[in-house]
Amino acid sequence: MPIPDPVEKLSQLTRLCRLVVFVLLLLPVAVSAAPLATAVKPPQFEDYPAGRVYTGKHHAPILTAENRIYRTRLRNGAKQKVNFAGHYVLTVWGCGAYCLEGAAIDVVSGKVFMIPFTLCCWGEGIDDPLALKPSSRLISFQGERDEKEPIGTWYYQIDDTKGWVMVREMPRPPRGQG
Repeated sequence: MPIPDPVEKLSQLTRLCRLVVFVLLLLPVAVSAAPLATAVKPPQFEDYPAGRVYTGKHHAPILTAENRIYRTRLRNGAKQKVNFAGHYVLTVWGCGAYCLEGAAIDVVSGKVFMIPFTLCCWGEGIDDPLALKPSSRLISFQGERDEKEPIGTWYYQIDDTKGWVMVREMPRPPRGQG
């Protein structure tokens, strides 16, 4: 049996130590990048296209027992330029301090879809708690729904027959936990 060369053994040991150090240095980077890879991407407006934006004559809103109390707001809103989902006017009004309620009015058919909650408490640094586009069926609401925690960003799309359809809920962690 040949005697091992001490220089070769030392060289192998040095390479092994370098590999261990490299892995130990790389491991924290891989672990810290893992949450980034699994982070949930918010819905994008372009993923919910509305088609051409309607520019014709606006139909008056159809009033029902549910929405009749807001008839002046709805009639005035229906006269505005289409701002949501190709053929809707989204109109909102205050319902208290830092509180909004409203409706989407289909200016082609007159159908009214009341926003199914009030929106409040969107927090500092947020000038407009709603994000919408005339060319997209997607809308985001930031704050508390019906004045109940959690605060978050709530993504919906409008469906011409069903009305509001939840796309994704993205609640924020409670204060001091995130």
